[in-house]
Amino acid sequence: MTTIYLVSNNCFMNELLVYKDYLDLDEKRKIRPLTVNGEKVALTIAKKKILQNADVIYSSSFFSSINTAKYLAEKNNIDIIVDKRIDDRKIGLLEDKNLNLRNMQEHDFDYKLVNGESLNEVKNRVRDLVKELIKNYENGKVVMFTHNSCILALLSIWATKGFNYEERLILDYNENVLIDGLRTDYNIIEIDFEQEKIENIKRID
Repeated sequence: MTTIYLVSNNCFMNELLVYKDYLDLDEKRKIRPLTVNGEKVALTIAKKKILQNADVIYSSSFFSSINTAKYLAEKNNIDIIVDKRIDDRKIGLLEDKNLNLRNMQEHDFDYKLVNGESLNEVKNRVRDLVKELIKNYENGKVVMFTHNSCILALLSIWATKGFNYEERLILDYNENVLIDGLRTDYNIIEIDFEQEKIENIKRID
């Protein structure tokens, strides 16, 4: 059995940052640092017993993911493998600042902006990596530092979909809620695979 942990640190800095005009929105999102609380969250994640003795640690190329993964990597004394297939979704040309892109994409997994990505496209690239990991780390433990869009897109393959009162997407597996549409400091999802067959999915608190 291969166990994959999907981890996201949601405490990154948006305000108080001034970027040069030559950086587009997606480039700005890629280099956002963690907040002070985000650094504390990263340390909390690194201390989780269930994540210890990892065979391999993967991270997206975003600064927030790498800077979260570094603490667990140091604790486990292993390197971080950076893979763009688990990068956050590309926003594209967000010309209307009032557009609720997240809501629209959660209701339509094929919706995307010009030069952006749909959640189905995100799902496909993340699933490709997961298939490789199952093959390469049979009976292993993989920790993957990624983003909520990637976690949500991947889980949608197996989970039951619903929406909360704010029309945010809810995902549950075997009547256990995995994603509830509410913002949290971090997410950790455990997925057990027997080859490519799902054995169990659960949220780790």
